[in-house]
Amino acid sequence: MVRVPSMTEHTSPAKLVLNVESVGFTPEQFALLCRDNPDLRLELTAQREIVIMPPTYSDTGRQESEILYQLQAWAKRDGRGLVFGSSTGFTLPNGAIRSPDASWIPKEKWNALNRRQREESFAPICPDFVIELRSRSDTLLQLSTKMSEYIANGAELGFLIDPFTRQVHVYRPGRSPRRLHSSTTVGGGSLLPGFTLRLKDILGMRSAVYRRRQSTPHRRRSAKRKRDSAQPQKNRPRLPFRSFLCRAPGIFFFLERFFNGFPMRYSLMNPRYLAQKDCGARGPQGPAVAGGVDLSKLGAEKQNLRGVVNPGQQNQK
Repeated sequence: MVRVPSMTEHTSPAKLVLNVESVGFTPEQFALLCRDNPDLRLELTAQREIVIMPPTYSDTGRQESEILYQLQAWAKRDGRGLVFGSSTGFTLPNGAIRSPDASWIPKEKWNALNRRQREESFAPICPDFVIELRSRSDTLLQLSTKMSEYIANGAELGFLIDPFTRQVHVYRPGRSPRRLHSSTTVGGGSLLPGFTLRLKDILGMRSAVYRRRQSTPHRRRSAKRKRDSAQPQKNRPRLPFRSFLCRAPGIFFFLERFFNGFPMRYSLMNPRYLAQKDCGARGPQGPAVAGGVDLSKLGAEKQNLRGVVNPGQQNQK
């Protein structure tokens, strides 16, 4: 009897998992099931569970194509192995039939299989290098279990790429997974010498929601403050000229009030102050002189000037 297992809470709602362990489902029957349903993406777990996966979204398909392009370009130059896509199924030693998003197998291991194993079945071999790309229908727990299964069945290197957190999990035999944050490249090491996966080309096209969040003013100001705080004090940029222009009206207003609003006796333009500055000090009885001008006559000339400027007001008085 086919039933939905209790472990479905660990899978995405977009996937369907059927437990067929009690009906004695064999890998040969699974191959016939895939042949009768070519439009479905199916996998068989070691616990005899059939995983029905939906088609990938458009951007996920673009990312998978970029991964295959980079891996295939390196494999052509290297010439030691073959590259397989996401629609290829492999029968692992534990009985599971898995389809990694991208994989690489050395030619000597592939050529060791007979013609029937290579062309008429899911090849009983585990790839040496596998890549899994997380999509909307995948959970991180499910893909982590899948990557650990690859390593336990003979894979020597595995990349789990999570485009939503922009992280890469690197799996190797006998080591705990290593998580890379915001890396632009990840290398193949000694297994794939000269291979470097350019993550910028895969994850470079961010969603419109992410771009809109990054373009908000407070995020831009926060990023600018972080950049400025990271710079040494002596190398920090000076005050921008436009900031000075914003403060210029206030500065000019203060200067105007300072020179025009203060009494004359406190101003630096006081004639007595000028006389002391030019002549040293005023004599005890003589008139104050500054630059050959009698300063005692400035007051009378100022009164006469007022009468000339406003004679009507003087007549009224």
